[in-house]
Amino acid sequence: MAALTTRLPKCCFVTNLPDVQMSGVSLSVFVTIHLGGVCILDREKMVGNENLQVNIQTSQIISNMASLAKPQEAVVPLPILNIDIDSCTYISNTKGQVIAGGMSHFGTIHEEWFYSNFLTWQPQNVETTEEQPQWLSFITQYQQDKTERIESKLYASNGRVFTQVIHTPESSPILNYIQIRTDFNHLWRDICLQNDIKPLCYDVYGVASVPIAGGNPQEIISRPYAQRYTLRPSSYHDVCFGFENTIGGFDTMMAQGSTNYTPDGGSILFRNNTNELEVSNSYTSIWEVSSGPIETERIATQFQDFFKSRNRYIFESGLWQKIVVTEFKVKHIRAEMNSYTFKYHLSEKNEGRYYVKNELNDPKLPIQIETNYEYKPM
Repeated sequence: MAALTTRLPKCCFVTNLPDVQMSGVSLSVFVTIHLGGVCILDREKMVGNENLQVNIQTSQIISNMASLAKPQEAVVPLPILNIDIDSCTYISNTKGQVIAGGMSHFGTIHEEWFYSNFLTWQPQNVETTEEQPQWLSFITQYQQDKTERIESKLYASNGRVFTQVIHTPESSPILNYIQIRTDFNHLWRDICLQNDIKPLCYDVYGVASVPIAGGNPQEIISRPYAQRYTLRPSSYHDVCFGFENTIGGFDTMMAQGSTNYTPDGGSILFRNNTNELEVSNSYTSIWEVSSGPIETERIATQFQDFFKSRNRYIFESGLWQKIVVTEFKVKHIRAEMNSYTFKYHLSEKNEGRYYVKNELNDPKLPIQIETNYEYKPM
């Protein structure tokens, strides 16, 4: 008798999905797979192996699912992966919600992991400037008699502590991917200016409120666990990059080394006897960036995560622009100071040039004898 021996978990990273297995398959079965309501496999015929087993490699089938991570706030339901299996004698179904990415681990990643962790590879205590954009992504689901919220706590130089609620997820019967903005300018800048507060650092963390029989609700702090942002002065060499990390969230990081402008390209020429004309010009702006000193293994891991990403951006003049990294040089010596370099260009080629003009002020003259003198030629 055919039986489904391995089912999909309620929530899982794509690369960590287990294979869906059936045993006792003496006849062929037909498999239909939907991802996010879109059919990607329609009644594919499968037969059992010598052990009368059918193995569906789900992680391979949906390995290129679309990313949810972008440099913007978002509340998006996680896509549902639905697998229907039927034959003349057996009908079964298994489904679960999935998120792009994955991680190496020992054992199975349970739902509690998603509820307790932000989807970030940043260190839990990261140095940042007041201007550096920051984002945090997490997974949440409405549960009866339980409330959730995201808070931020600011620590001032005079020892005072300030707390504010920055996000309250709405009720939802399914798992949602939520991404919120957590940089200093967005959360605390105006409050610090209005109250003359000199900030040192601030935390972002989750709070879950769970009812207890015969008593007040119990609040569980650090669900998700806290991220701490320690403020530092801005540097002339700071260049901010954003990227989809390998667990489906959106991270930012700052390269603090030198940046070299190394354009490339060529011209297609038309020759006519002794004349040459340029038909087209493939001039492309390319930048080579140094990471600056990498002082910890944790920061090195984040740069390595950036190099593995297929979804990368640069933040300049208040705008996010998608980039393509064409080359990188990584040589890492454990427990020593390291530095990486990489080259990138804009994903959408734009070689136009423009700068904003303003009204000109009158020049300062060493001696001003007469104003508005009108020259009259002889």
